[in-house]
This record gives sequence, structure tokens and C-alpha cells, in this order.
Amino acid sequence: MKINRGIYLFKISQRRYLGNKNSILPFIDNIIKNEIGHFNSFCDIFSGTGVVGNYFNKKDNTIIFNDLLYHNFVSINAFLNKDKFNKDKLFF
Repeated sequence: MKINRGIYLFKISQRRYLGNKNSILPFIDNIIKNEIGHFNSFCDIFSGTGVVGNYFNKKDNTIIFNDLLYHNFVSINAFLNKDKFNKDKLFF
């Protein structure tokens, strides 16, 4: 999706990372539906790119992300923070 001034947004699932779980999201979803059913909170233990937590990120759910790498925290926060996009923060 293009915003303006040549800025393009991309989806969290487009990030590439060794061990990315994007391809097995339906499998994880099926297991959770069969074993747990409804839930209000979800903890993505090895969040990496954040695709699993993002997949289960619904308006009534609390998502907890955990990862050892700080850059994953920064990326996940950028994608999933509730704050609105502010292009002025990108330009000086």
C-alpha cells in the first residue's frame, strides 16, 4: 500500500526470518481451536517476526510478545502498536 512521497507499507508477514511460522499459521490455529477454543490472551513465546501474534491479534485479545532480539521488539512494536501512522516522524 502506498502512502505518499514514495512511502510503501508492507505486511508483517512479508518479513523473512529463519524459522518464520507464516506457512503453518492455519495448522497452529486449528490446534488452538481444537484444544483451547476461545481465549482472551495469547503469548507468542518465540515471536521473531511476530506473524503468529499478529495472526491472533483480535480487538478483544491481549497479545504478549517475547523474543531475545531487541530489533524484533522494535519491528513488532512498529507493526502492532495501536498508535496511528505518523509520516512526519519519518522525515526530519
